Amino acid sequence: MNSLLYGISSLERYYDQNTITPKFAYYIGDLAELAGEDYELEYPGVDEADAVLTENDESIYIKCIDSVDEVPGHPFSVCNLLYDSDRNIFYDKPGCYPELRKREIRLVADTAQSGSWRLKLESAVLISRYGFSLSDEAVELINEGSSGFSEEPSVLYQRLMLEKILTGKNPADGLSFLKKTGFIDEFWPELGALSGLDHSKEYHPEGGVWKHTLETFSYRKTADLQLSLALLLHDIGKPDSKQADGNRFDRHAQIGSSTAFRFMKKLGFESEMIKNVCYLVERHMLPAAIPRLPAYRIESDMSSALFPVLLEVFRCDLLSTFRSPEPYYDACRTYKSFLKNKKNPFRSADGKKLLRMYVE
Repeated sequence: MNSLLYGISSLERYYDQNTITPKFAYYIGDLAELAGEDYELEYPGVDEADAVLTENDESIYIKCIDSVDEVPGHPFSVCNLLYDSDRNIFYDKPGCYPELRKREIRLVADTAQSGSWRLKLESAVLISRYGFSLSDEAVELINEGSSGFSEEPSVLYQRLMLEKILTGKNPADGLSFLKKTGFIDEFWPELGALSGLDHSKEYHPEGGVWKHTLETFSYRKTADLQLSLALLLHDIGKPDSKQADGNRFDRHAQIGSSTAFRFMKKLGFESEMIKNVCYLVERHMLPAAIPRLPAYRIESDMSSALFPVLLEVFRCDLLSTFRSPEPYYDACRTYKSFLKNKKNPFRSADGKKLLRMYVE
């Protein structure tokens, strides 16, 4: 295919970062020519892509252009870097290599402004994935953006950019930027509601629910998307929960599972991802109680392939407070004992000897 990676996808290649998120490419030719090639395409009908090609479990979102000279300019110099995968070369028309090395964003003066909401999303990706810094001039442009791409990014583009933010090295920085610019309150109000909630200062001196949520990302062992979505959404039920029996956020995990479902459904996540993340949100407090519960109550959960991920959500949640990490280690010991007993045909799930119980 006669194509060029652009924007975030070109930067991925430049910084040699592996990512599970899709690629963006320009196709040199019109849509009819692309459709005539031997590829199975989907047509999303959004501003950001004319067609989607999926090969070897990798999706490429394609925009058609007449020639390399017709590549739309981007206000950020680094986002104008192009990569030709067939020839393994980069095209640096705006001369952005100094900014790439310094991880700084320079504005291209003769480039028309894009919609401000889209620029906010792309800036958050640059911040979270590559550690870019924005000049005051760039921030001003982002907040004033006018013409170009549609003002409101498509739901598809919102999801793809969120995936890139969450699987970056510093998602908290990108998400903080989106909160400050008003993007989250405008498009993802379920997350925006977290910033108005305070936690108990005894266990959460780091701040309210939003700050606590961002803090969990600093303890991840992996930038896995499923885990990262669970961390982002694990307390999303707190704004709608009520105080009961001394618990300020009673049943927030169960409420959060429903809210997480609606949030992810709205952004078009796949059903399997939604199902798994909702399970992790609903059960994220379970590991704390596991050592005290009888085996029959927790056997189904500990038999799940998601349980190790649930333990990681619990660990990140616990370490981003001022509580002791001992409950996490207790849960791990219980889980290891369960796995050992499960393999032993002469013991029950809680370690009791079956021969002694049933054979005289």
